[in-house]
Amino acid sequence: MDKCEKCNNKISENEYPICNQCLNKELSLIKSELGDIKNNYHNRILSLESKIFTLESKLNTKPLETKKSFIVDEVTTKKQVENPLKPEKTPDKKEVIESSVNLPKPIISTPNDEIGNELLEPKEKEPSAFDIFLTEFFHPVYEMKDYVTGFYQEYKQENKLPVFFLTVAGIVVFLSGAGFLFQYSLSNFFGEYASYIKSGLSLIFSSSLIIGGVKLYHKDQKYRDFASSIMGLAIVLNYLLVYYMSSGGEGSAILSSTVAFIMMVVNTILSFGLAIRYETKIISFISLAGGLGMPLILPSDGSSIFFLAYLILLSIASIITAHKIQWKNLIYITFILGGIVFETANIYGDYTQRVLTLLMIEAYAYLFFYIVFWDKGKFKETLEKNDLTLFASNGVMLAGNIFMLFQTSELAIGSIYLLNAIPFIALLVLKWRNLSKSFKFYLILIASACITLSVPFLIHPNLIGLVWMIEGIVLLISGYLFELSKIRREALIILLIGGATILTKLFSTILFGNFMLQLGHSLTLGFSISAVAFLIYKNRKRSTEFELSLMKILVVYTNICFTLIYLFVIHHFFGKWMYPLAQLPVLILIFLGVRYKINAIEVIGLISNILVVGGLSLSFSQVGSYYMGDQTGYGKLSAAFIMLNLWGMKWYYQKLGKDVDGNAFLDFCRDLFFYIIPLAIGKTMYRHLDFEWMGIIMLTSGAVAYVINKFYTKKLLKMQFYVFFIASVVFSGLNHYSIIANLVILSVIYAIENYENKWQGKVNLNYLNKIVIIGWGVNLMGILIVMINLSPEVSFAIGAAYFSAMILLENKVRGISDSKYLLYACGMISILSSIIVMNKDNFVINIVLSIIVITIYYYIRYIQNRLRYKFDDLVIHFFSFVLYTLIVEQVIGSEFMFTPWLTVLLFVHSIIVLFLVDTEIKVNKAMMIVLFLLSFSKLIAFDLKNARMITKIIAFMASGGLMLLGAMAYLKWNKAKEKNRIEENIEENIVDEVEN
Repeated sequence: MDKCEKCNNKISENEYPICNQCLNKELSLIKSELGDIKNNYHNRILSLESKIFTLESKLNTKPLETKKSFIVDEVTTKKQVENPLKPEKTPDKKEVIESSVNLPKPIISTPNDEIGNELLEPKEKEPSAFDIFLTEFFHPVYEMKDYVTGFYQEYKQENKLPVFFLTVAGIVVFLSGAGFLFQYSLSNFFGEYASYIKSGLSLIFSSSLIIGGVKLYHKDQKYRDFASSIMGLAIVLNYLLVYYMSSGGEGSAILSSTVAFIMMVVNTILSFGLAIRYETKIISFISLAGGLGMPLILPSDGSSIFFLAYLILLSIASIITAHKIQWKNLIYITFILGGIVFETANIYGDYTQRVLTLLMIEAYAYLFFYIVFWDKGKFKETLEKNDLTLFASNGVMLAGNIFMLFQTSELAIGSIYLLNAIPFIALLVLKWRNLSKSFKFYLILIASACITLSVPFLIHPNLIGLVWMIEGIVLLISGYLFELSKIRREALIILLIGGATILTKLFSTILFGNFMLQLGHSLTLGFSISAVAFLIYKNRKRSTEFELSLMKILVVYTNICFTLIYLFVIHHFFGKWMYPLAQLPVLILIFLGVRYKINAIEVIGLISNILVVGGLSLSFSQVGSYYMGDQTGYGKLSAAFIMLNLWGMKWYYQKLGKDVDGNAFLDFCRDLFFYIIPLAIGKTMYRHLDFEWMGIIMLTSGAVAYVINKFYTKKLLKMQFYVFFIASVVFSGLNHYSIIANLVILSVIYAIENYENKWQGKVNLNYLNKIVIIGWGVNLMGILIVMINLSPEVSFAIGAAYFSAMILLENKVRGISDSKYLLYACGMISILSSIIVMNKDNFVINIVLSIIVITIYYYIRYIQNRLRYKFDDLVIHFFSFVLYTLIVEQVIGSEFMFTPWLTVLLFVHSIIVLFLVDTEIKVNKAMMIVLFLLSFSKLIAFDLKNARMITKIIAFMASGGLMLLGAMAYLKWNKAKEKNRIEENIEENIVDEVEN
C-alpha cells in the first residue's frame, strides 16, 4: 500500500499520490480563493462605475441610463423573477457609491416605469415554432452530441485526445477488417473445417477482449473509457460472428436461422448486461449501433422476418437498458438508429411474406407508441415534447413502411391506413377526459392524416391535389369563422400537402409533355396560393404573426407560379428558345421587387438568371463543343445575355433609382465580366495551338489579366493574374519558346513593378515578386533539362543552389526579403526532387549522397545564424517518408507505393509523430494530422478498392490494431509523464521549503 504524500495515510493505487481527503481540502481552499477573487472583482467594477459617473457629472453630460453593470442586471433580473412587482436594490452598489461620492439615491424602476421596464425586462426575440420543432425533434441527437462533446472536452483537459480519436478510428477500421475476414474464404487451406476454425478463433479473440476489458476497467479509473470501448468492440465482433455463421460464408451455414437467432439474443443480453453492470453509455451505444448495423454489411440468405424480429428484440433490450442506467435519451437514439436501419435494409423484397412483414412493422411501431403512452404500466396523463415528437415521427415512418410494402396494391394501402386510424380514434374516445387540448389535437391530426392519406388511392390521381386544396381552403375559412387557430394550422398542413401534390403532377406532365394538364396544374396552384393569401389578408386582424408572415411568402410564390406559367407557354411554342427569353421575367421580377420593396421577389429575379445560363449549358451539351462559334442560335443569344447581365445589371439597378454602391453581388458580377475576358482569350488560343504551347497561352492570358488589373483593380482579378502566371511557370518547360517567353515577360513585369514608371505603385501586387523570382528558378531548371539536356537530378540540384543564392542576395535584389521563406522551401523541394528522380541503379550511393546534401544544406543554414523555418520540420518528415519508401521499395518491389503495406507504415509514422506533439516543434501536430488523413485516404480510397482480399484484411486489421495499441501506449505514456511531472513538482517544493 502507498502512502499519501501530505498526511502519510495509507491509500489505494487509484488515489496515488494524494488521498481523497487531502484533495477535498485543497479543493475547498481553491474555491475559497476563487470566491475572494470574485468579490474583489465585483467591488472594483462598482468603484470604476462611480468614477465614470463623477467625471460625466463634471462634464455636464447626462449619464447613459441604459448602461448598467452586468452584475446589477443579473441581480435585478433574479429579484424580478422572485417578485416582479417589488424589485430590490443591490446593497453593495449603494454602499460603494455613497462612500465614494455624494450622489442621490438610485431610482428603482417599477413595472409602470417605461425605462425601468426596458432595463428589467429586455425584449428578446422568441424562437419560431419551426425552430422549437426542430430542437425538440433532434433533442436526442443533441443529447448524444452533448455527451460526445463532454467526453471530448474531458479528454482534452486530461491531454488524452489522441486516445479518444485513436480508439474510435481503431475500432472502426478493425471492425471493417474483421468484416472482410469473415468474407474471405479459407477453404483452400483448411477445407471443410475453415468455417469452424475461423469462428473459433474469432470467438476466442472476442472473449479475450471482454476479459481484458473487464480487468482493465477495474485496474484504474483512467482506463475505464478505453476498457468500455474494447468491450464494445468485442460485442460487435460477436454480432459479426453469429451473422457469418448463419450466412454460410464458406459454403454451408454452420448454424440454422433459429440457432443463430438464439445466439444473437444471448449476445444482446450479454451486451446490455455489461452496460447495466458497469452503467456505461459507451457500451450501450456501441452495442445498439453494432447490433443494428453489422448484419447489413454481410451477405445473408435469411428472411426479412428474422431480421425484423431481431430488430424488435434489440430495441426492447435497449429500452430496458435505458431505464436501468437512467438514460432516457437512449430510447430516442434507439428509435432514430432503428428507423435508419428500417429504411436502408431490404425488407420489402420478399412479397411471399408481406402479411408477416406487415405484422412486424406494426409491432415495431406500436412498441414505441406504447413507450409514448404508457410509463411503468400506467397511462400517461400528459405527454412531454419529446414524446410527442417521437409519436409523430413513428407515425410517419409507419405510413412510409406500409406504402413501400404494398406499393403495388393501392386498395391494400388505403385500407391499412384507415385501419391504423382506429386505435388513435379509440384512444381519443376512451381517454378523452385525461387528455390535454394539445394532445387531443395531435391525435385528431394523426387520425385525420391517416384518413387523408387514403384519399389518393380512391380518386383519380390528377384530381388529388385539387381536392386537397379545396379541403384546405374550406378548413381555413372554417377556422376563421369559428376562430379556431389549430384548425387553421391543420388547414395549412393540408394545403401544403395539396400544393406538393400539384407540383409533383406538374413535374410529371413536364416529363410526358401534356401541355393542357401542365397548364391546368399551374393555374390551379397559382390561383389556390392567391386565394389563401387573399383570405389571410382579409382576416389579417384575426391572424397570427405566423399567418401574416406566411401571407408575405405566398405573395412571393404567386409571382413564381405565374412566372412558371409564362415559361411553360414559351417552352411549348418556342422550345429551347425559352432559356434566353427567360431574360424578360428576370427584368420584370427585379422591377417589381424594387418598385414594391419586396426583397424576395427581387432575389428570385436575380436567381432566374440561372435559366439563361442553362440555355448556354444546353447548347454546349447539344453541339459537343465549348467554342462560341459552334453554338446554336439560342446558345449564342444566352451567352450574349449572360455577358450583358454581368456588366449591365448594376447599371439597370441604377436606372431603377436604387442605390447599389458597394453592393457585393453586383460588384462581383462586374468583376466576373472582366474575369472571363482572359479566360476567353486563352480558350481561343488553345483551340488553334497544341498543348505544348500551354506555357505561351497561360502567359498571354496572364499578361491580359495584368493589364486589366492596372485599370480595374479587384481581388478576384488579382488572384486570376497570380494563377495564370504560376501556371505559365509550371508549363514553361514544354518547349524552348515558352521558357524564353516566360523569362522575358516575367522580367519585364518585374522591372515595371519595382522601378519608377507611370504604372509603378498603381496596384499592390504583393505576391508578384515571389512568382517572378521563383519563376526564374523554375525556368532555369527547365533550360537545363529541356535545352541543355542535363539529367533531372543535376538540374534540381542546380535549382536548389539558385534558391540558396537568392536568399543570400536578399539585401541586393528587390523583393527577396519578402520571399526568403518561400525560396527556402523551394530549395528544400528541389533537393527532395533530386532524391526522388535519382537513378535507382546506384541506389545506396544516391541515398548516402542525399543525406550528405541535406546535412550540408542544414549546416549552411544554421551555422550562418539564419532564421529557423517551420518548413524544416515538414521537410524532415517528408524526407523520412521518401527515405523509408525508397528503401522498402527496393526490398519488396516496384509496386510498393500501391500496396497496403505503405498504409501500415504511414500509420506507424503517424503514431510515432503523435508522441512528439508535446515537444517544442509545434509543426508536429499539423504533420500528425496530415499523416493520419493521408493514411485514412489511402486506406479508404485506394486499398479498399484495388487491394486483394488478403492484403485488404491485413491492412485494415493491422491499421486498426496499431491505432488501438497506440491509444493504450499513449495512455500509459501520458500517465507516466504525469507521474513524473508530479514528482518533479514535489521535489521543487521540497527544495524551495528547505531554502526558505
